[in-house]
Amino acid sequence: MDRIIKKVKKVNGVIELPGDRSISHRALILASLADGVCEIYGCSTALECEGTKNCLRKLGIAISGDNVRLEVEGQGIEGYSPPESDLDVGNSAAGLSLLTGILAGFEFESILTGNPSLNNRSYKTLVQSLEKMGAKIESNDFRVPLKIKGTHLAGSQFSLSDSSAHLKSALLLAGLKAEGETIINEAIPGRDHTERLINHFGIPIEIYMGEEVNGLDDLDRRMKRIKQKQMYREKGTEVHIWGIAGIMPAKIYIPGDVTSAAPLIAAATILKNSNLQIKMMGFNPTRSGFVDLVKRMGANFSFSGKRELSGEPVIDLGIRTASLRGRRLGGAIVHNMIDEIPILAVLASQSEGTTVIREAEELRRRETDRLHATFLNLRKMGAKVGELRDGLVIEGKSNLRGAEIDCLNDHRLVMSFTVAGMVAEGETLLKNIDGVENSFPGFWETISTISENSAFA
Repeated sequence: MDRIIKKVKKVNGVIELPGDRSISHRALILASLADGVCEIYGCSTALECEGTKNCLRKLGIAISGDNVRLEVEGQGIEGYSPPESDLDVGNSAAGLSLLTGILAGFEFESILTGNPSLNNRSYKTLVQSLEKMGAKIESNDFRVPLKIKGTHLAGSQFSLSDSSAHLKSALLLAGLKAEGETIINEAIPGRDHTERLINHFGIPIEIYMGEEVNGLDDLDRRMKRIKQKQMYREKGTEVHIWGIAGIMPAKIYIPGDVTSAAPLIAAATILKNSNLQIKMMGFNPTRSGFVDLVKRMGANFSFSGKRELSGEPVIDLGIRTASLRGRRLGGAIVHNMIDEIPILAVLASQSEGTTVIREAEELRRRETDRLHATFLNLRKMGAKVGELRDGLVIEGKSNLRGAEIDCLNDHRLVMSFTVAGMVAEGETLLKNIDGVENSFPGFWETISTISENSAFA
């Protein structure tokens, strides 16, 4: 599938984002383990979340409702039924990791598979970590499909050198089925949606960072302190969880996906005379790196209506056009916003000065080599950009020109170069754009709604 993007004068309007995918995966799985019916409001309809729903249905979980409200009939911590066929997660690495973690403790055999994009990833660390708890998982060189022969698990202790939310969450879910205590030490604190939801369900969990913390009440304050003082390099985060006998049902309200907001924020910041309002956006401190960074670059943001939904911080964000300044970045901030690096590169091409992005080599191991693809496509459009082993160097104030752009069916590239096309002179032909609905249902409709003149030829 291809699409032609035209230059847009400005973007305006008031919008709500689709439900956060990361939270949706976790909400569905925890709800399926509850002792009764859970209600989920605002669950993502992205294709990868539909894959998780379908897998849960094969495990005997009834899920009904619409885009606004879902009912998940939890069958308890021991309630999954052996699947009669393979569990296909589609292109969702998150779904694969989380389901592997929980299924490792069910005493039946299951096979997790997905589409070819998952074949590029090795699940060695995931498999070996779960095997440390007693799991039995067969694979071909740690790649999908994964054959899980569920068994009795024992709690264990893990030290994670990188911030992998998928791995940490899989271990936490496995810990719910394990005997005894599971302890996870993170050198660099990663996404904490699983911890927040576990706490929301009333499941015992403890988090330490140089001090004991009861639940997650002041995690926002501590995460802010980490970013400012980089205390994670000395103390990190330690999470404790125990095997449980049951989970009480709960209502879960899922905020808008902050990662999906990034291309809209970029468009409103770059295009002159823009004024965009985003309502009910999730603002978890472990996911706010893009907003934090762009604000430091000089963005014109307004924050209002801060509240909490099911343990997650939520805000309303206003964005007006602004002149940005380039930055040098690496380390924790890059880990915090790794998915937004392609759109940051587009934004940097329109900023003052030079932006240097380092320690982003993880992007070479995504669905595509996103670093190389971002470099090639920006260069095609006339940007002054250099490629590093672990990042990019982007000179600002480039006059982008329409070009033929191969998005490699990678949703992050599709959204990023849609914005580049809205800025560029002439028409931009985006090729191989399948997959954007995987992460942002209704993306094209949203772009059409906020654009003063049509963005599409």
